[in-house]
Amino acid sequence: MNMLVLARKYNDIFYAISTDEWEKTDKHYLLMITDRLDIVSYPMENMFDGVYTIHSSTGVLEILKETKTINKILSSLDYDIVTTSNLAIVVNMFVINNRKTKKVILLEDGIMNYYDFKSSRRLTKLIVMAFLGINERKIQKKITCTYLLSPDEAVYYFGEKKKLQLKGKMFAKYARLNESLRGKSIFVGQNFYVKGGITIKEYSDMVNRIIKENKIDYYLPHTMSKEGEDIKCEIFDVLGSNATLEIYASVMDYKVFSFSSSVLYTSKLINPNIKAVAIKSEKASVPVGCDIIYKNVDEIIQI
Repeated sequence: MNMLVLARKYNDIFYAISTDEWEKTDKHYLLMITDRLDIVSYPMENMFDGVYTIHSSTGVLEILKETKTINKILSSLDYDIVTTSNLAIVVNMFVINNRKTKKVILLEDGIMNYYDFKSSRRLTKLIVMAFLGINERKIQKKITCTYLLSPDEAVYYFGEKKKLQLKGKMFAKYARLNESLRGKSIFVGQNFYVKGGITIKEYSDMVNRIIKENKIDYYLPHTMSKEGEDIKCEIFDVLGSNATLEIYASVMDYKVFSFSSSVLYTSKLINPNIKAVAIKSEKASVPVGCDIIYKNVDEIIQI
């Protein structure tokens, strides 16, 4: 049997390699769907028999074009199993819906797995799904298990719940981890200003105040941050190390600050020695499902 890793973020790769099924399959292919086409390599590429990159699309016409490209890729591959972390995305469902996909392994996505998540039922999305012949129930029946960092607390999953055990030492060997984070502190940014309610300057001023008052060593911008951010702190290049903070957590201790990033929760699940501090502010919007973050952090700072 062969495996297709359907990834939209680096953890989709690390988590797929950490599954029992990875060891039991003969060939492995990576299909990376991303906005970052400037990235020339992905983590653990040497462990794949083929790597394919598709530009992520949002518009209806763009999505339909994307599925045509994906169809060409899938038709050239011999695979049986697909791993993915998000069933709510049309293109992901399209891949799973393909007749070659006999079995699906769902991977930890983050906070989504720890509250009663409901997929969007927007009319446009439903029309596109109908046009592509996607049936959610049939897709869900293909899922045999869900790998989770905390199976006991999971609410959103399909099939059997399995404990996700990261192969941290192996990943650290192949990744270019920056040892300077060991024992230090890092603020994980979020782009609240994109949704309005707070300007990018107000966001920058607020984060700078938190960094100064808590003597934080590094700042990690959100992947969709804007150039207007003006943070007075050394930037931590996590993508440059071909890793994620979860992989760092598997091999070293650090202190993480954020408003409501899922890494506050996931890093502590991987390494209980991680210190997590959540920042609460009336100006910072709180995503759905954050209760479990606030329940498990070491400290909450109200500003």
